[in-house]
Amino acid sequence: MIRILTLLAVLLLALPAFAQSRHAPVVGIGAYDNFAPLEKACNDARAVGERRESAGFQSYLMLDSDGMALLQAPKRSASCVQPSDGAVFFFAGHVVELDGEKILLPADIPAPRRAW
Repeated sequence: MIRILTLLAVLLLALPAFAQSRHAPVVGIGAYDNFAPLEKACNDARAVGERRESAGFQSYLMLDSDGMALLQAPKRSASCVQPSDGAVFFFAGHVVELDGEKILLPADIPAPRRAW
């Protein structure tokens, strides 16, 4: 049983190597218009993008993106990815969770309004 599990783990780890091409959209947002800046988000994104490229991924780096650019990024990345390709997404920035769904916040997110 251990041999089968080990073989399965090795095969799963090797799957990205069989992909025809590998894509890595990388987003870093540190300069928010209405929220506290994140000092390391863009540097983290650059570092991850460089590591992905050195591992054979085609990296798409986006820094301090506004809402429109952030919404268009998955469409642009998806148009390059084929069914046999591998893809990894990285985001460094503010995230909120509403009703169990995580929402990535763009640089131009409006300030929250107070209900009182």
